[in-house]
Amino acid sequence: MPSEMLFKTNTKSNINQASEHRRGGSGSAAPAADLCSSPHVIRATDHKITITDDQSITIDWMRWSGTMTRFKHVFVLLEEIFGIKENEFTDKKGIYFYENMLEHPSGLKVIYTRDGMGRNSESMVVEMSGSVIQHFGLRDSLKFNHYLYHSGFKFTRCDVALDTVGENISIIDEVTQACDTGYMCKTRSYEPKISVSSDMLTAHGVNLGSRSSSIYYRFYDKGLEQDQGLKSSQRKYEVGEWIRMELEIKQERAVEFGLIVARHESPTDEAIVEACKNVLFGHVDFRSGDKNLSLNDRKRCVFWSEFIGTAKNIDRIKISRTKTTADSHMKWMKTAVIPCLLSIEEKLKLPINRIVEIMSRGCVPYFDLHARPVIYDYHQKYLKGELDFVDGVDDIKQSIQYEQLVDDCLNYKVESDLHDVVYYNENYDYIKRSILNVDFNSYE
Repeated sequence: MPSEMLFKTNTKSNINQASEHRRGGSGSAAPAADLCSSPHVIRATDHKITITDDQSITIDWMRWSGTMTRFKHVFVLLEEIFGIKENEFTDKKGIYFYENMLEHPSGLKVIYTRDGMGRNSESMVVEMSGSVIQHFGLRDSLKFNHYLYHSGFKFTRCDVALDTVGENISIIDEVTQACDTGYMCKTRSYEPKISVSSDMLTAHGVNLGSRSSSIYYRFYDKGLEQDQGLKSSQRKYEVGEWIRMELEIKQERAVEFGLIVARHESPTDEAIVEACKNVLFGHVDFRSGDKNLSLNDRKRCVFWSEFIGTAKNIDRIKISRTKTTADSHMKWMKTAVIPCLLSIEEKLKLPINRIVEIMSRGCVPYFDLHARPVIYDYHQKYLKGELDFVDGVDDIKQSIQYEQLVDDCLNYKVESDLHDVVYYNENYDYIKRSILNVDFNSYE
């Protein structure tokens, strides 16, 4: 198959032809919009931004997490920005492992655990689905995001959507065929989606990536979704008339994207389009040629070049890594490592010192080059008497003879073969792997 192929296939209007989408076909695709068009082509509506006559972009889902200390402040913001009050919410059963939820008639949710009892009692979640954002408007929703971020909240999920309307839009088939050919880049997996009922096509799309990862793409026929359950004569949309490219962002990348759109209280339409365009096109690409070549040395597939228009400066969301300090590391030890060790101790009936001994086999301390910043930070705080050993840490301090450990970590020199030695690293990922993977039953 030539690397310059155009992947020109059309979404068919009947089920027999639609089933051919994996093999391709003839025809021409609807013209792609230029997402870097001049500002005068951008027109705003309440819930989306129209880029050209056939394409619009929006943020279709927002979910934030924050501390319960800001619970009342959230309702102050809701009243100031949206004009809704706490007494308008209905008390319901919680979700996402929280006990309680307050839901507004619009669908806006405030999720928490009341009275500081139970799981997740110190945090809370605020969630706006696409219909809620449409109800209150995109700009006010982004204004709400601005003030939530300034109040210490952060995104845990955000969906960005690009809608294309026209006739016989073929991007779903083009993406699927490019994936079949091995031209998908930056994303590892894909899954075509087709549903048929009574010889009618009821769903058509392709998903890229894993739903559990921080980046997950869906290309699907939005018109078919809107017409689900309707008879053929009642349908409002033809197959291929309304196609959506949707990106679900979670975890750290959602946090970073939220920071980008929270920089200004009222970002311009151009700024919103630019931010959404960069994240939409920054995490997937379609390029032909030898996979051993660098991405920039491979030719971008024609259909994808046309779809993204003249967008040039697109890139992945960069994750800001915070420096690990003694304080942050102690917090991690308290909330993650120690509870896990205690759980292992309880289930396996092994003393915690024995568990640590088993996990430590084959490990050596930091040698001098790697001692900073964490171990050195510990050492300085220890010398000044500033270390605050919290619940459960005192026992570990005594059992590992802390002062000698620090000296060993700072002074250790490696003089042996390093290939078979497991070293500590700044993130201590090996501890997590060891806890999860070690076979304690093999030890007496």
